[in-house]
Amino acid sequence: MIKQKSWLKNHNRLLQEAVLSDDADGMMDDLTTSLVGMMEQSLGFVDPRKGAEYVKKYTNQNKGSIDQIITNLDANMQSMGPLDKASMIIGLLKKPQIKELVDLAPKFQKKFKQVTIMTRVLGQLTKVFGSLG
Repeated sequence: MIKQKSWLKNHNRLLQEAVLSDDADGMMDDLTTSLVGMMEQSLGFVDPRKGAEYVKKYTNQNKGSIDQIITNLDANMQSMGPLDKASMIIGLLKKPQIKELVDLAPKFQKKFKQVTIMTRVLGQLTKVFGSLG
């Protein structure tokens, strides 16, 4: 229980710092680092109910920060030209935490049928980075 509180506090701190950042690349790094960490931690629970409860706590504590990071990323992307957007997306795809996120997502979805945070966040990120025009 103490370990979970420490994890949640660290995620919250990381995401709140990301909200205050002007660096889109850093915001994305912090967001994906937090999401990957939360997924790994929740998958580590033997009892899926405890893992699901941890995901729920993470979501409740960090939804506002995650939404703000995505809003900031979207604004940043809107201000970029097509070549800058493409360059940023290519750079993101090379990051190890993106690969981890993609690798963990199916395991996470299989263990936790209610993956509303991942569905919502991935859907929003796809919208932000999906349009190069």
